[in-house]
Amino acid sequence: MDRYLRLTAPLLALLAAFRPGTGACMADQRHPVRAAALPLVQLHDGRYTAGGRPVILSGCNIGCWLLFEPWMQQWKYKDQYSVDRILIRRFGREKERRLMHAYRLNFIRNRDFKLIRRFDFNLVRVPFNYQLIEHTRPPYTLRRNPLRWLERAVDLAKKNHIYVVLDMHAAPGRQSIDAPTGRSNRDRLWSSALDQRRTIEIWKLVARKFAGNTTVAGYDLLNEPWGNFTENMTPKLLAFMPRLYKAVRSVDPRHIIFMPSLITGDVTFWGAPASRGWRQTAYTAHYYPGLFDSPPGLLMQSLFIHRQLPAVDRFLKKVHAGFFVGEFNVVSDQNGGPAMMRRDFDTFARYGWAAAMWSYKLIKPQGGATDNSWYMVSNRDSFRAISIRHDSYAHLMAYFTAMGTMPLAVNHPLLHALTSPTPPVLHLPRLPPMPAAHAVRKK
Repeated sequence: MDRYLRLTAPLLALLAAFRPGTGACMADQRHPVRAAALPLVQLHDGRYTAGGRPVILSGCNIGCWLLFEPWMQQWKYKDQYSVDRILIRRFGREKERRLMHAYRLNFIRNRDFKLIRRFDFNLVRVPFNYQLIEHTRPPYTLRRNPLRWLERAVDLAKKNHIYVVLDMHAAPGRQSIDAPTGRSNRDRLWSSALDQRRTIEIWKLVARKFAGNTTVAGYDLLNEPWGNFTENMTPKLLAFMPRLYKAVRSVDPRHIIFMPSLITGDVTFWGAPASRGWRQTAYTAHYYPGLFDSPPGLLMQSLFIHRQLPAVDRFLKKVHAGFFVGEFNVVSDQNGGPAMMRRDFDTFARYGWAAAMWSYKLIKPQGGATDNSWYMVSNRDSFRAISIRHDSYAHLMAYFTAMGTMPLAVNHPLLHALTSPTPPVLHLPRLPPMPAAHAVRKK
C-alpha cells in the first residue's frame, strides 16, 4: 500500500475557506465492458479500447503478494527487507527461500481471481519486487526461471478473463525511501548508473516476455518514484523515464506504458505524450483523499470529486493522454466507506480512466472482513499471531501453506456497493463557487 496523497494547494485552501453545507449529489453509474476474449487493450485519443471497442478497466491491486508488505499481515516490521533478514539469520538463505516460495504460492491462488471477478472487476495491478527476477548481490545475475511469478499472475488472470498491469513496486537501488519499495530509507536508483541500467534490463526482459500477451494491459514502469519525499523529482524523472520508455519500446511496440506522477499527484510536467514521441502512453497517479496528509471527512471527498478530478480531466483532454488511477481508497466510514468507493469508481469510469483500488486481501489475527474498505477479502477465522522471530521453521511453513486453503471472508458491504445496479445513496457537501483567482477570465 502506497502511503501518500499530497493534495494540491488550491484544494487545501478551499477546505480552509468555508464551512461545508450539505446536499445530495447524483452518483455516476459505471458500465464496465467485460472483454471475454481478452483482446489487446489500446489507447485511442486517451480512451481505452479492447479489440477496437471502448472498455472500462476497473479492478484492484494484489498487494503483499509479489512484494511483501508486513503491515498487510499485521506484522510489526517496516519492510520486506527486515523480514528477509530475520528469516535468513534464523534459518539460512535456502530455508528463507523455501518459506517465501510457499507464501507466494499460497497467498494468491485461482480462487482469489474468482473472487475478484465477483466484484465485477476486469483488471488487476500486480506490484512486484525486482528481487524476484534478479539476485541482490553482485554480479546481479538473473534468478533461475526469473519470470515464473509474473507468468503465474498473468496465467491466473487469463483463466479468469482479467487484464493485468505489471507494476514495478521495487526497483534496484529503490526509487524512494518509503517501505513499499521493499527497503525503507534507501533511494539510490536516482544516483546510481548501475541501478538504472539494472532497472532498464529487467524491464526489457519483462516486456520481451509479454510483448505478444494480450492479457497484459500495460506496464507501470515505476511505482511512486518520489525519492526522499522533499526534493523536486521532476528533473530526475525527465532524465530517466524516457530511457526506460525507449528500452521497453525496443522490445514491445504495442502495450500501454504508464508514466508516474509527482508526490502531489501532478502529471502536467510530462506535457503531451505525442510531443515526446511516445505512443500508447498514459499517466498514472494514486489518490487517498481523507487519509495521511489530508483531513478526513466528506468535505475532502467532495473537493476531490468536484474540484481535483475535473482539473485532471481537463489537462488529459488537452494533451490527449490516457489515465490510470493505479491506487486509491477512502478506507473509513468517516470518508464515505463503501458508498464513496463506488462513487470514485463511477467517476473514474465516467472520465474513461482505468482504476485499481488498494487492495485485494489482508490477513490478520482477528478474522472477518467488514470493518473498513482497505481490503476486499480477509481470513474468516481468527488465529494466533505469527512471530517470525520466535516461531519454528515448521510452524511458519505450515502457516504459509495454509493460506492457500484457509476460509476467506468477503467484505460484503463493499461487494454490495460496487456491484449493485443502483449506487448507494451518498450525500456530499455542496461546494461554493470557485474563488475569483481560479475563475477563467472571459475576453
